[in-house]
Amino acid sequence: MKALIYQVLGNLEGYSSVTYEIEDGDDAGSFIRRDFKLSSEVLYSYYREKKGYEAKIIYVCPNSLYRGQDIQKYLTDRVSLAESLRDKISNISNYKDFEILPINAIGNYMIGQERFSFKNTPGNVAVQIFLDIMKRINENGEKTIVVTDMSTGYNIYVTSMLEALRAIIVYDKLRNGITEKKINAFYAISEPVTKLSEELRHTIRIFVNEYDVKAFFTLPIKPQNLETLCKIEYYVETNPEEKKRISYETKDEKTKLKYLLDNLVKAFHSIKYNVPLAFYSGLINLDQKVEVLEKELICFFLEKTKPVLSEKIVAVNNLKWKDVFNLFYSLALFKWISSEMEGLEIKDGVSITEIKERFTEIYDKLDLSLNKRFLERDLSEIDNKKNKVTQQWTCLNELYQEGTSEEKKEKALSTSDIKRNFFAHSGLERTMVEVRKQNEELELRYIKEKLPEICKWLFNPEG
Repeated sequence: MKALIYQVLGNLEGYSSVTYEIEDGDDAGSFIRRDFKLSSEVLYSYYREKKGYEAKIIYVCPNSLYRGQDIQKYLTDRVSLAESLRDKISNISNYKDFEILPINAIGNYMIGQERFSFKNTPGNVAVQIFLDIMKRINENGEKTIVVTDMSTGYNIYVTSMLEALRAIIVYDKLRNGITEKKINAFYAISEPVTKLSEELRHTIRIFVNEYDVKAFFTLPIKPQNLETLCKIEYYVETNPEEKKRISYETKDEKTKLKYLLDNLVKAFHSIKYNVPLAFYSGLINLDQKVEVLEKELICFFLEKTKPVLSEKIVAVNNLKWKDVFNLFYSLALFKWISSEMEGLEIKDGVSITEIKERFTEIYDKLDLSLNKRFLERDLSEIDNKKNKVTQQWTCLNELYQEGTSEEKKEKALSTSDIKRNFFAHSGLERTMVEVRKQNEELELRYIKEKLPEICKWLFNPEG
């Protein structure tokens, strides 16, 4: 198990050595460390020594923390800023096993004798931290604990860090099927360290609380906005000339994103509206390297949040941060659907047994009990006609030429409102589906000429 511990740092001269205590509910005891200046180090020690986890501290450092010469280099170059802060942080830390995540500051600060204005937004900060956590949990690949230590730093950065934690929980649940997760999230906060507590040598308690948010099987994007959402420049608030340049430089990413989101919309609607046969009909392509595109987008957004210094103003491009989160939620959902459809073959016909077994399991995972019930009903109804089915492909509607009055009524309805009947019967609308018998199993497929119309319906079921 790996534990990632994030803490926002403030003025590096303002930390005192105190005694920290973490209550350990598992052992009904406590974990105490003396002469520590940073609460994250106590958490680091707790997870390594008490829990036996591999731990890593990531200090979130606004670029306003820089104090010194060569302003251009250290306010705009994240690598240089991290290097310049490492020695200062090492002077107040007991452990040297930490990393630094430089972020863009917000507000006005004196650096030396000069006043600098940092133009940025909390949403940008949340995206920076979110992308850093995402890279680390994806590289880890295993179960991960993510702890955001809210004991220090300005509220504006701490709030953004908590927003990033909320977003990574949703991302993780979507990539693992809503009910499953690969990360356990916590936020930690210590009692205030005051002059009185230092004088009296009080033990400062650290409270560690589990953090969770709901995630639902919903489409993170609006299909009607798909053309816009595929344009990478849409996510960056900048001037028209810069948008034009971004559009040209990201045309390959746009093409890949458009294809992926097109297929995500159809795949999502096929599950939500109970049309499993669509996955076997070549209408949905889930064979895309989403991880590669995800890495490209991470690099892009990190590049676009690099600060620029001009006349004492340190500015960055504003991102449409909620849309950025929704974009990565979409990639996460695509990952999960792809994993669930692993091994599914596009072939001339698919057996009723294959459809039922695969999709009842999926509907159970998503708690789509009505989908499961209706799918079982509609497949059973077709299976009951087995004695009328031959080895030749036959339109399903022909099996109901002679039947009960109720079946004839259903047949009449199928021609009066085909789209309504299509979604009301698990996508098995009788005039659109063919059936044949293979080794005592019934196989189904869509009539080839009907596929373009079905594709349109899957993209816009309610239109």
